[in-house]
Amino acid sequence: PESTVEWIHRNEIISQSNKKVSSIRQNGSSAVLTLRTLQSNSDYGSYRCHARNHLGNDSAMIDVRSKGSAISRRFDIDRD
Repeated sequence: PESTVEWIHRNEIISQSNKKVSSIRQNGSSAVLTLRTLQSNSDYGSYRCHARNHLGNDSAMIDVRSKGSAISRRFDIDRD
């Protein structure tokens, strides 16, 4: 089933208009957050992907620690 996905960093929902976001994509049971080059310490830390649909909800987290080029992480959000 179709899911609603939110990306969260430092207790704030991240939107496509955020300056550190290159893209936010969702395709079926996959969600992808691609970040631009990170420039300040506040850009690093935990990023959480939260998905929900009529069957329930689930979350996955990634810790961004390295400096440098764009970082992309894929989470499969399909739950049975």
